[in-house]
Amino acid sequence: MTWDLHGDDALRGAIAEAIGDVELPWRVLVVDVAHPEAAARSHEAKERGEAVLAIAHDDDGAADALEAGANVVVRWPASARTLRLSLLRAAEHARVPWLARLFEMVTDSVEITDSDTSLLDVNPAFERITGYSRDSAIGHTPASLFRTANQDETHYEGIGETIGRGDVWRGQFTARRQDGSLSFQAVAIAAAYDPERRVVGHIALKRDTTRDDLAWNALENAESRTRVVLERAAEAVLVHDIHGAIVDLNPAACRMLDVPRERLLEAPIHTLAVDRDPEAMRQLYEGLGADPLEDVEARWRCGDEGPIVDVALSLARTRISGTKLYITIARDVTLRREAERKLKSLNDELEKKVASRTRELRRALAQRGAVLDHLSDGIVSVDARGRMELWNPAFAMLLGGVPASRLGSPLQSIYPPLAEVIRECLAEERSVARELSLPDGRIAEAAATPIFVEELSASRLTLGAVMLVRDVTRAREVDRMKTDFIATVSHELRTPLTSVLGFAKLAQKNLRTRVAPALEGAEPRAASAFATVEKNLDIIAREGARLSELIDDVLDISKMEAGRMEWARERIDPVALVDEAIEVTSGLFSNGPVECARDVTPLSFVIEGDRQRLLQVVINLISNAAKFTERGVVTLGVAPHAEGVCFTVTDTGIGVPADQRDAIFEKFKQARDTLTDKPRGTGLGLPICRHIVEHHGGRIWIEDGPAGGSRFAFVIPASGRVGVDADTARELASHIGGALVEQRRAPAEILVVDDDEGVRELLRQTLEEAGHTVRAAPNGMEAVAMVRDRQPDLVILDVMMPGLSGYDVAAMLRADPRTKRLPIVILSVVSDRTRAESLGVDRYLSKPMQQDELLRTIDEVHEARADRTWVVMAYDEEEPS
Repeated sequence: MTWDLHGDDALRGAIAEAIGDVELPWRVLVVDVAHPEAAARSHEAKERGEAVLAIAHDDDGAADALEAGANVVVRWPASARTLRLSLLRAAEHARVPWLARLFEMVTDSVEITDSDTSLLDVNPAFERITGYSRDSAIGHTPASLFRTANQDETHYEGIGETIGRGDVWRGQFTARRQDGSLSFQAVAIAAAYDPERRVVGHIALKRDTTRDDLAWNALENAESRTRVVLERAAEAVLVHDIHGAIVDLNPAACRMLDVPRERLLEAPIHTLAVDRDPEAMRQLYEGLGADPLEDVEARWRCGDEGPIVDVALSLARTRISGTKLYITIARDVTLRREAERKLKSLNDELEKKVASRTRELRRALAQRGAVLDHLSDGIVSVDARGRMELWNPAFAMLLGGVPASRLGSPLQSIYPPLAEVIRECLAEERSVARELSLPDGRIAEAAATPIFVEELSASRLTLGAVMLVRDVTRAREVDRMKTDFIATVSHELRTPLTSVLGFAKLAQKNLRTRVAPALEGAEPRAASAFATVEKNLDIIAREGARLSELIDDVLDISKMEAGRMEWARERIDPVALVDEAIEVTSGLFSNGPVECARDVTPLSFVIEGDRQRLLQVVINLISNAAKFTERGVVTLGVAPHAEGVCFTVTDTGIGVPADQRDAIFEKFKQARDTLTDKPRGTGLGLPICRHIVEHHGGRIWIEDGPAGGSRFAFVIPASGRVGVDADTARELASHIGGALVEQRRAPAEILVVDDDEGVRELLRQTLEEAGHTVRAAPNGMEAVAMVRDRQPDLVILDVMMPGLSGYDVAAMLRADPRTKRLPIVILSVVSDRTRAESLGVDRYLSKPMQQDELLRTIDEVHEARADRTWVVMAYDEEEPS
């Protein structure tokens, strides 16, 4: 301690006695304020960083001392105790500047709290470590600022107990910074005391160890993960020093080498290889650079006398804790080497097969290319976007030439109608066929089929489509010629057939009405001859009718295929259609083992279409059922259906096998054994039925009957409501028919015009037998002359005649005012009702004619000339009148 005093010796002695042996850690200057140099001395001491104790003799002196910068002022006289305490206080003031500097410079966080642990002061390091500024922290407790869930109340109670005993608490804290992140801290906390040893606050020193903790944890985690990977690795891993001694290895290495871990540790790794010199292996390791060396092949022995395995080695150099070490990763490739040898053998064999298959494929492609190039039909292939990928010369020729430069061009740009077929094919993913016109007016059939590839997901990927284009111009012309030929042949067949059937029926009638009565009581030989003749005439009539049906079927199917079938359209009552069919076919069930039944559900709607054609379908199905049913019942039914009106014909006959049900709707196909069964028809009836039904927008099918046999069914779309029910219609028809019979007029004079002499003679005998007068003309010119000479009551015209046709004669008669109302009935093999109706022909009958139908038609037409007119009106009670 430094002190100086001038003046009163008693004062000096008192100060020396008070100081005694007290040791102060800091320098203190003691001055008497009464001394002239007291102020200067005090200033110098301050500059040296010393404390100043001033002795004042009065209040003015004390004030001067404080103004001069004294740290502590004592009034004299003072006791020794007062002097001693004043010296200690002055020494404390001398220490403060040094402590403040230390407080500023220390890199650890310093926190000073009061006795309630509220922060009084913090150093700059506190702000850097915690993120809190000094102003925002003062007044708060550290626990409120930094506490996390990692420290509970017990932790803080332990700190309090340690400090309360006067000890310094040291430990770890997890604190939360102002930005919310966590920091790890090494902390020392101690209590601060006043001179009376009372706790006046606490001082905490905290060091941020976050980076050290994270690095240590990362190191520990990395080492742990490395050990886990090493232990669980499937490949053998061995670590050895620069001398080759193994210092570590994993379980996989022990398993592969079949040696315990203890025996491998410290063993030289160079000696494991049986096909390499240990010195060469050592040099290989020493020559490793920074980059690892992979796939060094070697052969290791397993155990003392175990097998030798092929291994692939990956070599690397590393440092652990400053020590240079080598790592060897060994993979057992014995099986792989064996597989590679087998694979090479298989590859060699495969290459031979591929080469052979390639030659075959090239040969097949060459053959297919030749076929494609010489195919008369056009072929074009497009991708999924409709762009052309391939076409043959025939396709280019059909379109007038397609240059090779158009490869990849859209088919739409070549010929849009073909592109439309492809577009529909790709959109609906199905085959599509269309008939269209080519650019030069020729007719072609285009059939497109999508190209699919099956994927692993069982779905299909559309790659594109291929289309075949066939020129059918000649085929259509052939079809037309075929139809014309069939029509001509049908005419040539029907004309003599008309005479055969007609004269047979006339002979039957004369035989029964004139010959039979004359033979009553005749000798047995005459009666036997009569029966034979009658039977022969029945056979002629029956076979003639069958031949007529065959001609009709052939002509119908020909017209349908050529698209020249004529279709009428009218509203049809389904129930009335069924009743008419039953009436027409009633002869099939008269006095036989097969009955005909009716199963009709009342309907409130009608269908639209060609009545005669639909009636033809029903009659054909009934005839087939009767033909193939030996005994039982044939039931004709009609009922509502989800698609319209369903007609059914059910029999109890032999049935149709399931594998033949589709074939019977094809031309000339019948359900029978071709080696043992005799055909029972032409095989055209059902195809004609299907064509008629499909033309009306319906469908036809066959199924098993409920009591055995078969059930044929077809459905026609409904259209509108029924105006008059079937029973009412039949009642009206019966009434009108009876009235017309009652009003039948006298026999008429009829002019028969036909170029066939047999037909003319047949008509003459038939009509004269009915009481009519007949004149005949062999051609149209003679017929017109005969009408102008004397007008008959009715004219029966054939169509196909030399010179003027029947249509020409009808047109001339309708154009002449004198004969424009003359009734005309056409009787011909040519079926063109539309043209006949446009000429004003009254009726149109087909050859061979039914005599009853002919006579009934003549009566009706002849009656139509009468002044009396029959008007039939039918009202629906539900409709407004």
